[in-house]
Amino acid sequence: LINIKIKYNLPIDKKIIFFGASDILENRKGFSYFIKALDLIFKNNLINNEKIFILTVGKVKSKDIFKKINFNHKHIDYLDGDYELAEIYKVVTMLVSSSIEDSGPKMINESILCGTPVVSFQMGVAEDLIINGETGYIAKLKDIKDLANGIIKIINLDNQKFIKMKTKCREIGLEKCGTEVQFQKILKLLKN
Repeated sequence: LINIKIKYNLPIDKKIIFFGASDILENRKGFSYFIKALDLIFKNNLINNEKIFILTVGKVKSKDIFKKINFNHKHIDYLDGDYELAEIYKVVTMLVSSSIEDSGPKMINESILCGTPVVSFQMGVAEDLIINGETGYIAKLKDIKDLANGIIKIINLDNQKFIKMKTKCREIGLEKCGTEVQFQKILKLLKN
């Protein structure tokens, strides 16, 4: 995993909070909620701010928005396919999905399948895949304090509980989103 962090120039000794979207500033992706939750955490010193690193991935018209992130931060405009995205999921501590209107987002499925916990608002596929305290945390929709609370809970897990959560994510991902499961669901639909 250290080699992957080096490849993307990510810190080796920090907990990495990941946010991604094809268009980061698309309103329904809720990036402003993510920024406000991070600001709440930072200003109130709710976690050891020196141990946190923020990674964002996706298209953005102006990088000025990132000036609002008080933590150390890196932005990657584009990842080359599913393999690179899976590498990112492997090395981050969590995905934060602050979407406020989405039938997915697909990144939740991907993250859980890669064994990476997710903090998300209560909507879309999050309600099917995220089990509080087991695969991540579901915050009340548009509730910035609750989103921040979820981030803090995952960051503060001891190593043993974090490894257990990663294992549970992978189990749930394979159980609900694995290739064979999807194939069988499609076959069932075709038969009806």
